[in-house]
Parts: sequence; structure tokens; C-alpha cells
Amino acid sequence: MSLLNVAGMFAVLCFLGAYAGMQLGFLSATSFFYSFCNLVGALAMLISISQEINYAVVVVQISWALISLVGMVRSILVINNNRRQLQQH
Repeated sequence: MSLLNVAGMFAVLCFLGAYAGMQLGFLSATSFFYSFCNLVGALAMLISISQEINYAVVVVQISWALISLVGMVRSILVINNNRRQLQQH
């Protein structure tokens, strides 16, 4: 199996692991880790198609990565806000 195929399989594991974790109640869809897994999956998928570019997949994966980054930033902001609220009490 080539390294590009390994990257693709890793991407699948990231996506399915995050989705299954959320559906089974182990992960929250708003958690940092859920968004991180999706970001890593999107980047790995982009690596896996680097030899044979499929522009539709590129657009989806870049969008997926950007949305995941927004989710990660949002998670950090919520955590920091919660910490500040706890410190004030």
C-alpha cells in the first residue's frame, strides 16, 4: 500500500472515528477533539489525492478543514469563557 493510500485510510479513520464517537455519545459535536479529528482527516485526504487531483474533493476537503478550524477556535473561546466565569465566582 502506498503512502498516499495510507494517508487516505487514515483520513477515513479520522472521519469515521469522530462521527461514530459523536453518534455513540463519546464526543460532543462542539468539542475541540471532534473538530481536530475532522481537520486532520481533511488534511490527510488532501494528501492522499495529491498525485491525482480531483477538484471536487479538493473543494470539499478545504471547506471541511476551514469549518473544522472555526469549530476548534469556537471550542477554545467557549472553554476560556467558562474558565473566566468560574474564576469570577
